[in-house]
Amino acid sequence: LTDRVDPQLGGTRDGCATMRAMLSILALIACFLGTAADKDNPDTSTYVMHRCGFESDTCGYSTPDSTSNAFVRNSGATSSTYTGPSAAYEGSYYMHVEATGLASAATVDIKSSRMEEAIGSFSFYYHMYGTDIGTLKIQYSTDGSSWTTFSSISGNKGDTWNYYTSENHYWYYSYGAMYLRWYYTNGASYQGDLAIDTIEVSSGYSNMWESQRATVYNDAGTSYAKIEGPETLGGSCPNLCSGHGDCYRNAKCNCFARPNGEPAWTAPDCSLRTCPKGAAWVAVATAANEAHPVVECSNKGFCNRKLGTCECFDNYDGVACERTVCPNDCNQNGICYTQKMLAEEASKTYATPWDAKKTTGCVCDAGYRGPDCSLQECPTGPDLMMGDGNEKGRDCSGRGLCDYKSGLCKCFTGYHGDRCQNQVILS
Repeated sequence: LTDRVDPQLGGTRDGCATMRAMLSILALIACFLGTAADKDNPDTSTYVMHRCGFESDTCGYSTPDSTSNAFVRNSGATSSTYTGPSAAYEGSYYMHVEATGLASAATVDIKSSRMEEAIGSFSFYYHMYGTDIGTLKIQYSTDGSSWTTFSSISGNKGDTWNYYTSENHYWYYSYGAMYLRWYYTNGASYQGDLAIDTIEVSSGYSNMWESQRATVYNDAGTSYAKIEGPETLGGSCPNLCSGHGDCYRNAKCNCFARPNGEPAWTAPDCSLRTCPKGAAWVAVATAANEAHPVVECSNKGFCNRKLGTCECFDNYDGVACERTVCPNDCNQNGICYTQKMLAEEASKTYATPWDAKKTTGCVCDAGYRGPDCSLQECPTGPDLMMGDGNEKGRDCSGRGLCDYKSGLCKCFTGYHGDRCQNQVILS
């Protein structure tokens, strides 16, 4: 086989196209010679057939959209603040979408010209920085008119250039793709600029068989080997992760997280919200003093997956249903305290137990008592007959009954006064 010049690299490469055309013939020869193809060493014939950094022109990429904001060649910083790159990834130029002037959820795209051979793999750098970044879909086509979404990227990725490679998302040569397209849906404000740079497209199988790929990779600490494809893998993630996550290997969504690292979205397509978590009120014990794992809504409420809020059961409150409610909110005659706070009121300490900040009770204002501070106390004092009076907690000086609705004493026969402190003297 003769060598020929690769116009993109300025060097030479083997006659790979001719070699692949002869594979079936070589296979027949191998059979006659008593040998078989070795699946542990698949065809690795590949070369970079296209590379573009947009330094001299747009490399034949077309932008069918009429708007002037759609994927224009740019250098240096963008005109908007807090969005867009300050410079190209390498060199001076890149392709840029200016969100200023674009309607909310407007779409723009840029597509490649027809590749020399079917695409074996590809990579590029992207910049998605701003508070209203939308969704970038990476699509392929066999004819340049019908497009299939392969994967997507959504949300603010910070003021930096990020690397994308198809091999992280299980791209297959058997797709027969001849074109690539970057399809962007804008966010809601001017802070949604997008930029791409340094696109590289390779031909060939790139270490994979057309119907099966044998590989080993690590996902969340677990190693996987000999993955079947493309009939069971490849393609985009379900519902493109609903715009609430990144698409990773094996068509698996990695849903966006809250600032504390907890997932903010759930479900295979990241379409459902998660709810705040707290120590479980009830759960199965797993060890000594291990019966209160941190769970959504503290196991005392339902999670509203649409809103991401807890709908607490009766008598439970808080964003994660993490505490009880004080009865009748103490009837506005007291303050609702946790056990930790109640202990502090009594100059005691109750801070480390699991329920220290969960179980609550009323601290009533002066003149009120009861679990919900609904009982109005009556006046009281020492028993004039030297018996047990207020020092033993008795109402009405121990010589009457308290009407807790009115806060008035009903004195026993022979006693009178607002706190039954006087004895009737017989004349």
